[in-house]
Amino acid sequence: MVDGVLVLDDVHRDEDYEESFHPFLDDFVRRHFWSRARDRAIVRAVRSSLGVLRGRAVLDVGCGVGSVLSALERAGMVGYGFDTSLRGLGFARRRV
Repeated sequence: MVDGVLVLDDVHRDEDYEESFHPFLDDFVRRHFWSRARDRAIVRAVRSSLGVLRGRAVLDVGCGVGSVLSALERAGMVGYGFDTSLRGLGFARRRV
């Protein structure tokens, strides 16, 4: 935690994924057990660090297709996402 901000670092560069990969990734994070379990683990870790999440704001830098951001919003946070991939942001916008 830095100055009251919890930092979760998962670095992805835009060149990490070809644009055609985003539909697959979107489907994967929505349906695959590993992705759903990871999202729940992240919510538990954030809740453990911050306590009550309802009404708190979160900025997900490198939000990709928005899976983690969506999980944090379902937990009551107000989410904002940032990513260098416009295609990924399109999927994130539909999710959250």
